[in-house]
Amino acid sequence: GGWPGTFADVAAAIDDIASRPDDVPVDLDRLVVLGHSSGGQLALWAAARTALPAGTVGARPRVSPRSAVALAPVTDLVGCAEQGTLEGTCEQVVGGPPDLQAGRYARTSPLELQPLGVPQRLFHGLTDTVVPIEQSRAYVAAGTAAGDDVTLTEQPDANHFTVLDPETPAWRQVRATVDQLVA
Repeated sequence: GGWPGTFADVAAAIDDIASRPDDVPVDLDRLVVLGHSSGGQLALWAAARTALPAGTVGARPRVSPRSAVALAPVTDLVGCAEQGTLEGTCEQVVGGPPDLQAGRYARTSPLELQPLGVPQRLFHGLTDTVVPIEQSRAYVAAGTAAGDDVTLTEQPDANHFTVLDPETPAWRQVRATVDQLVA
């Protein structure tokens, strides 16, 4: 994992949808990317790929998601690295601290990539002790100010993992939103 492999792999996986066999129908006009935690960061990054500069990992996508759903996402890689959130994982993924890898952070951090230009729906549990909910709040505020269609559903009884459990009300909210986005 890490730079550039993780980002290249995500881009290749999404672009591979364009190479699907004819007997595997995919409606690209309804394509939603969804991710949890660091996967939420990657889902938002994938939705922003059309704006990446030429020559950047993931630029010039063959397939572009029409919307993104992020569950307890890491939205601010610079803040994550500077605050030491996630035990240094953000620096590891990007390949160094923000002062030494500013360009990479600018091309991978969802907060830095706004506006994304597609609907974004974030879900974050109020009892999450892994990724601070302030990341999602700041991201939504910045996205709204930039003109994006971005919302945050704060889930009172959800922690970092509850949003993934299909037996919980938190997941049912996520599922209902995905159903609306693909309708």
